[in-house]
Amino acid sequence: MNESLRYEKKDGVATATKTNAKFMQGMTREVLVGLRRAIEDARDDRQIRVLVITAANDGFHDGGRFVDELRPDTHAFEPLEYRELLQLGNAVIRGIETLEKPVIGVARGGARGGGFEMLHACDFVIAGEDATFSQPEIVYGLMTGWGGSQRVPRMVHWRRAKELLLLGHEISGREAAAMGLITLAVPRERIDGEVASLIARLKKTSAISQALTKQAMNKVWDTNLMTGLDYETEAHAALSHYGEFPSMMKAWSAGEEPGYILPERVTAGPEWK
Repeated sequence: MNESLRYEKKDGVATATKTNAKFMQGMTREVLVGLRRAIEDARDDRQIRVLVITAANDGFHDGGRFVDELRPDTHAFEPLEYRELLQLGNAVIRGIETLEKPVIGVARGGARGGGFEMLHACDFVIAGEDATFSQPEIVYGLMTGWGGSQRVPRMVHWRRAKELLLLGHEISGREAAAMGLITLAVPRERIDGEVASLIARLKKTSAISQALTKQAMNKVWDTNLMTGLDYETEAHAALSHYGEFPSMMKAWSAGEEPGYILPERVTAGPEWK
């Protein structure tokens, strides 16, 4: 995608790898732009089943490094400039969250700040047991700007969220997994195998069902219970249009592996306007 983000596609899997070692694989403007393009490409390529977001070098996702990338003299941004950068980051992270395909975040060394906020939006996160995670913004006289104050309290116990967000408390991969902030923490040598196993399992499910289920699950955060239930009902009914269920039952009855449809989209994009 650009010099800070390598993007590859193979066997139905798109992989976006942050390569900006100078900024510790942090969330620079160039990384944000590259991620946005990667998300759009994975969204529009019907052959892609899964998007993986990872980091090269030590596998650590640093925070919002646009400060020293764009202002190496440490000159402060004006409020409007900050707002634009925050909006760009929020749009990219929201793009991960709402992508109709599963997104796997890989954090061998861990993440902090904006890099951790990016992982909050992934559907699955696999990390090293000895990885470290934190939201340290409070220590620097800042606060989370890409959704941490909203997603962390939704994922973990309220008191633990206060500990993470108001103290900048650092935790290990094991602790993050136990709290539910990531999916799985394993020895680093096992990470690739666990990612491959997860991808294989995801490929054995319906892409259409995944897409609509993910959109329905987002309603838990986006709206109230009744609106979410209404969305689930309509989405479930819409699945009948594709006819996957009866064809799969027929295949299983015949002792055959079912074939899944690879849809272009299941929800409308902005281009319909």
